[in-house]
Amino acid sequence: MVFEKYDHVGAKLGKELMKASTWALLFALFGIGGYIWIRFDWMFSVASWIALAYDCSALILFFSLFYQEIGEGAMVAFLVTAGYSVNDTVIVFDRIRENRGYKKNLSCAELVDLSINETLSRTVLTSMTTLAALLVLYILGGSVIATYSLPMIIGIASGTISSILIAAPVFYLLSQFDRKKRAEGF
Repeated sequence: MVFEKYDHVGAKLGKELMKASTWALLFALFGIGGYIWIRFDWMFSVASWIALAYDCSALILFFSLFYQEIGEGAMVAFLVTAGYSVNDTVIVFDRIRENRGYKKNLSCAELVDLSINETLSRTVLTSMTTLAALLVLYILGGSVIATYSLPMIIGIASGTISSILIAAPVFYLLSQFDRKKRAEGF
């Protein structure tokens, strides 16, 4: 008995799958932002959304520069990147919130800097371990696994960068803006 493989998706079904995947991605991103808003504060939530926008933009740039197909593998990469980035971002934000309660004598800039420094080694080690595993999958996994693992490598690198270099500084800027608005009586 011979089984033939048929993996062609028609234009209508492909369009429906992309639409459903895009909505699922958007709901996941808004759900993540809503969770952070409830768990932390609006400034943390906005900062995490900006970091997630950076991550998604990095993946879109990757797909467009290397003429990669945006299919189910791309959506998996987007969701993994969002989850990984938010996990790192929440760890940094949790440290900021924790230090805010303990170290009241520090300015906001010093508090954010201290919190990033306290979580930096954990973030880098976790990222390097994950990237090493994904790199092995990319090199040894064959072409099917490579289509999933390469965007995830880009996404994990982007998520690590955004949690340290984008989310926390954006939170700092928003907290400065909020403090000025409160001082002015708004």
